Amino acid sequence: MRFIPETNEFFDDCDIKQEEFASISNQTAILLMDFQNEFGAKGGKLHKTVSEVMDETADMLHKVVDLVKAARKMGSVIIYAPLGMNESELYLQQRGLLTKNSWNCEFMKELKPTADDFILEDRTDFNAFSGTNLHSIIKSNKIKHLFMM
Repeated sequence: MRFIPETNEFFDDCDIKQEEFASISNQTAILLMDFQNEFGAKGGKLHKTVSEVMDETADMLHKVVDLVKAARKMGSVIIYAPLGMNESELYLQQRGLLTKNSWNCEFMKELKPTADDFILEDRTDFNAFSGTNLHSIIKSNKIKHLFMM
């Protein structure tokens, strides 16, 4: 999915050619949502619910890893949006899920952030903008194209 901040528009078309991406890479950010052990690693409590979809999408995880490596190389901004809650913030039905400072909330080993990446620290619901500094990262880095994964 692609988001254009100036117009607040979302597009499902990710059919962009490498040459086109290279020309906009310094104005582009990749937003990685929920690439945490809870979802993507065996042993994560929600892994079974997403593993079939990940497998059906022709090795999705490795494609994302390759895309992130290429985007970094081209100068794009990489933003991680982990979801994590303190015990006091957890909804009753989410007890034990996505608890901060637990293995489940750690980033998957395949997609660890680097020193140049941004990590949204205060995301406590399914909206990456709510309660985080995502908007200021987009503005301060002059991002015009935001790809969400």
